[in-house]
Amino acid sequence: MTATSAPQDQLGRLVAENTVLAMDLDGAFADLGQAEEALDAATYALHELTAEHATTSARAARLWDLLRAQTRRHRAARAELRRCTCRH
Repeated sequence: MTATSAPQDQLGRLVAENTVLAMDLDGAFADLGQAEEALDAATYALHELTAEHATTSARAARLWDLLRAQTRRHRAARAELRRCTCRH
C-alpha cells in the first residue's frame, strides 16, 4: 500500500460507512412514520371508544333511573294492594 492509497482507502471506508448509516437513518425515519400513523389511528379509535362510552354511560344512567322509578311505583302499588286486601 502506498502513502497516497491509505488516505483514499480510509476515505472509501468512511464513505461506505456513511452510506450504510444514511440507509439506516432512512429506515428509522420510515419506521417512525409508520409508528406515527399507527399512533394516529390508535388515538382516533380511542376517541371513538371514549365517545361511545359516554353515550353508553348516559344510557345506563337513564335506564337505572327508570328502574328505580319503576321499583318505587311497584312497591307503592304492592303496599296499596296490601291495604286494600287487609280492609276486606
